[in-house]
Amino acid sequence: MDDPYRHSVEAYELLHAARGKDYRREAAAVVERVRRRRPEARTVLDVACGSGLHLAAFQELGFEIEGVDVSAAMLDVARSRLPGVALHQGDMGTFRLGQRFDAVVCLFSSIGYMATLDDLAAAVVTMREHLLPGGVLVVEPWFEPDDWHDGAVFSEAATAGDLAVSRVSRSWREDDQSLIEMRYALPRHDRTWSFTELHRMGLFTTEQQLGVYRAAGLTADHEPKPGLTDRGLFVAMAPRGSGAG
Repeated sequence: MDDPYRHSVEAYELLHAARGKDYRREAAAVVERVRRRRPEARTVLDVACGSGLHLAAFQELGFEIEGVDVSAAMLDVARSRLPGVALHQGDMGTFRLGQRFDAVVCLFSSIGYMATLDDLAAAVVTMREHLLPGGVLVVEPWFEPDDWHDGAVFSEAATAGDLAVSRVSRSWREDDQSLIEMRYALPRHDRTWSFTELHRMGLFTTEQQLGVYRAAGLTADHEPKPGLTDRGLFVAMAPRGSGAG
């Protein structure tokens, strides 16, 4: 029997392809921001790299790439997509690779899974420790509290080959956290898999988030919406005169 969570990766990619998500365009927009601040940049670490679609785009754009993600299933797909690329399993708040990069990126609002300000601070410090002096950190945030629509429901579906995917979701808020329950059904010609995910993500204001970056010793700017996917963007730099940590 197949692991249903292996198929959740297929569902994830298929649904976002149907939405028209353009990983190449987003990677190019990140590279433009990195090179504006660090023209010599050539290495990038993608934190919460998922199945490697942004990483593949960074590689096409001429970067030496590495990735880290908490999900073994996502990393399995990324390894098949990016043979020979160093991909590490680890939590964004605690991973340690023992090396530094010109740029560290955390995209598609993955930072939102740091559900408290302490968690967010741990992740930012960890990413800062992987920056070279003068390195650039680019983070796509989750929604801010005033942008969160409590009680929303949503459905979507997509099909490719012999796989169809449908997903229904509902969302609510608990204090300064958003919760989204997602129910998936994945039919193929011979059987159907179904599973449910619960996503809990922190809701923080721009000023709260800027305070976290600055407390980590970074010079940080906030780009308001749209950013990459209508959630704004944080771009921060490590000091040029000192190493990380």
